[in-house]
Amino acid sequence: MSAQSAAQSKARILIVDDHAIVRHGMAQLAVQQLDAAVCHEAESAEAALDLLRRYEIDLAVVDASLSGSSGIELVARMKQAQPKLPVLLLALLDDSLSLERALRAGANGYVLKQEPTETLVAAMRKVLTGGVFLSEKMQHVVLQHYLSGARSGTTVVDALSPRELEVFQLIGQGLGTSQIAAKLARSVKTIEAHRATIKQKLGLKSGIELTQFAARWARQRE
Repeated sequence: MSAQSAAQSKARILIVDDHAIVRHGMAQLAVQQLDAAVCHEAESAEAALDLLRRYEIDLAVVDASLSGSSGIELVARMKQAQPKLPVLLLALLDDSLSLERALRAGANGYVLKQEPTETLVAAMRKVLTGGVFLSEKMQHVVLQHYLSGARSGTTVVDALSPRELEVFQLIGQGLGTSQIAAKLARSVKTIEAHRATIKQKLGLKSGIELTQFAARWARQRE
């Protein structure tokens, strides 16, 4: 095989994350562990879609918590543009509803950000070769979901966007606005705006009602 042919056979990976250090680290990991030829980097949904239009991409690795647009929404837009594109989603939330939304959007893999590096590499390799990847923890979440007799159906929180759901779930876990902002690397003002929208969509009148409702919802899903 010629040097040119070998280069063409290597994976071309698109990494989407709004933190430069994370993007660079993942790119380096992909080159070292997957022998990737090119790692394109994007800090936003629009930048990612632009790169997708301009270059041939073999795998997209997307952060679920992007500024301006959630990763799940971006996955859906990517799949609309290129239905066969393998996409791996990196997420903070380890619940069945977030996973279900990601898979419905077209994600081929779902990995928690707190998973070890080895899991991320295994996920990229599996999705890159046409497979579907769920970490052991997420497989357990799915198993528990179905063993409990849970069934997918329309609920009041289905009105929330993926980003709003992320904030709502963290409220249900007992986190305050500042804590949520720090966890999602967003401004307090942004989280306050999400809280206001969530209250409006759920028909809640106050922050106390929102906190109580989110906590009950979280307990019901445990």
